[in-house]
Amino acid sequence: MHYRIDVYRELTKRFDVLVGCSSVLDESDGLNVLECPEISFRSFRWQRGMVWKAFWFRPHVIWLFADVNYVSSFALILLSRFYRARVVLHGQGFFKPSRSSFLREKALRIWMLFCSRYVCYAEICKQSLVRVGFQEDKLCVVRNRFESANRLAHEKKMDGSGVLFVGRLRQGSGLDKLVRMIHVLNSRREAKIILHVVGDGPQRSELEGTCDRRYVRFYGALVGYDAIAPIATECVCGIYPGKAGLSVLTYLQHGLPVICDEEVSSHMGPEPSFLSDNKDSFLFSNRRARLLEDVLGKYLEMTDAQKRQVSQYALETFKHLHKTPYSAEMADVIASVIHPSQ
Repeated sequence: MHYRIDVYRELTKRFDVLVGCSSVLDESDGLNVLECPEISFRSFRWQRGMVWKAFWFRPHVIWLFADVNYVSSFALILLSRFYRARVVLHGQGFFKPSRSSFLREKALRIWMLFCSRYVCYAEICKQSLVRVGFQEDKLCVVRNRFESANRLAHEKKMDGSGVLFVGRLRQGSGLDKLVRMIHVLNSRREAKIILHVVGDGPQRSELEGTCDRRYVRFYGALVGYDAIAPIATECVCGIYPGKAGLSVLTYLQHGLPVICDEEVSSHMGPEPSFLSDNKDSFLFSNRRARLLEDVLGKYLEMTDAQKRQVSQYALETFKHLHKTPYSAEMADVIASVIHPSQ
């Protein structure tokens, strides 16, 4: 299930919502969904039927992901001027240096001329746009997260040595490095570390064929709190050795402190910027020789009482991030562009 489905459903309580997507959304009952297949040409993309359907339905507000490679999105923005619709862009800004280029910046500046608001995934995203001169009064922050904290782990025992990885098994995840590290640490430890891997992807078959299956367990792609909870109860922390994103929130939701790279710009998304080192997380840095192996080893040496305290911090961080439902904040942004004087 796409993690935005619950958000779209909640928005239908305040607005008539039409969801345009490139492929069929699972569990989209109750939503008005338009499938707009994607066509790619080099780095550019076009969603077939999106512009025509927008012209036909004439929405008051168009909420778009701010990816300037989508030519169809720019066409939608131009169309919005024709019948005076409001455009809300939603994106990560330039928090990753690799996503900042002269052409990308100029393209986004043109998009911003026609939009009413740019909703940033995190404060770090907003600041990346302010630094290069974007108009601050059009920028706001709605931290990227799940819809709410209705599903949350209770206090954990934290007396084992299981560690959790949740994410796509792809290049950049760093899972191959983590598997090798687990084998090295287990050669020195009496209490063996068990790595629980939730996810699927192109690297799975290779990893399953080369790892020691006594210490690495694969569960495939599981989605939702209830599916992951029985596995998370066997773990004392969540690890993402590569480019992390929303996975860090999954760890926090299950009361697991996060171990990931401290360099936020190295990650897939800005969500690691929500963490506090040595409180709800333990951050490593390959640049400063604060290696993942050392950070994990020191954490596992902590007493059960210390681990329970860190687990509680993780849960508190998750609850703080979700004290207001995500959809409520987005609905307020949408309402503000429909009625700007209110």
